[in-house]
Amino acid sequence: MTHGIQRRYLSTLWGSVIVIILSGMLLFLTFQKHIRSGIQSYHSEIWGDKADYYVYLPAAFLYDLDGSRFPENIDSLTGNTFRPDRQDHRIVTKYICGAAVMQVPFFLATHALTNFLNEPANGFSAPK
Repeated sequence: MTHGIQRRYLSTLWGSVIVIILSGMLLFLTFQKHIRSGIQSYHSEIWGDKADYYVYLPAAFLYDLDGSRFPENIDSLTGNTFRPDRQDHRIVTKYICGAAVMQVPFFLATHALTNFLNEPANGFSAPK
């Protein structure tokens, strides 16, 4: 009877060890891929269509949905997919805000951390 309990415990332990090792390897590979990609290129996290999904967050929380308050040339630095219209004070994008709604907790946490570390908190600043 105790032999069966011991075998079950060992299989659970080995399963946990395998999951931890695989998770560590995937995390390592992810960092290796993105650490050398640079910022404001097609490898970066806020570029192209991803910038279109993301633009709602700084627009709503930092710039009061006013395109004229966005940083200069931010559209070209993120792949020219959205456009802050400085004359009509709006942001022109082709996507709806669904993905941005799901990113709100992460945006707010990152923005709070950026303020805490005294980094520029414009919604598009590069991590250091």
